[in-house]
Amino acid sequence: MNTKRVDISILRIMATLAVIFLHTNNTILNNTQNYQLSSENKFLMSVNISIMNWAVPMFLIITGALLLNKEIQMNLMVSKYIKRIVIALFLFGIPYAIMELYMDTRQLSADMIIKSIVKVVEGNSWGHLWYLYALIGIYIILPFIKIVLNNTDKNTHKIILIILFLFNFCKGFIEKIIGISIAFNIPIMTYTVFYVITGYYLVNNKFKIEKNKKILGGGY
Repeated sequence: MNTKRVDISILRIMATLAVIFLHTNNTILNNTQNYQLSSENKFLMSVNISIMNWAVPMFLIITGALLLNKEIQMNLMVSKYIKRIVIALFLFGIPYAIMELYMDTRQLSADMIIKSIVKVVEGNSWGHLWYLYALIGIYIILPFIKIVLNNTDKNTHKIILIILFLFNFCKGFIEKIIGISIAFNIPIMTYTVFYVITGYYLVNNKFKIEKNKKILGGGY
């Protein structure tokens, strides 16, 4: 296994632990009736959640780093990657949906199975499963993203990332400053696409570390 793959494996482990920590803190904060928390504890847990929010973007970056460097065909994406995620989505989503229906009605019935399937299709099963829905969308457009990246140069990749960053992370901030709602948008250019392409860009571009060290060190 080469260095890059070891690095990616380490990042994946760290991101997994961060997600577990994130959801544990979030669950406790959302169920304060079951936990006795002081205001200081609530504040610290909120800070912890904010700190651990890097985990999901890291998973998206890893996805781009790994899959965009492979030969991708739509039939493979459907038969292997998308199929696997859809199975996992229904395998976990249906029991969660049935559990929520039972908590609402306090009774079990045969039609709960149909209702739970509908909830999964609608995305109303369980909030934590949102990442699987996002992943399916990413896998669908991944072959097309790869075509664009393979037929453009490094500078074009930078421009794409800058545009994605501006529309996904700066637009709302700018609107608040100027007090005007900006109608211009790029529907398919979501923040998930930004992170996926970022993963590809970071893996395929070597940076001059020594030069960057001098810059950070004030030139010494």
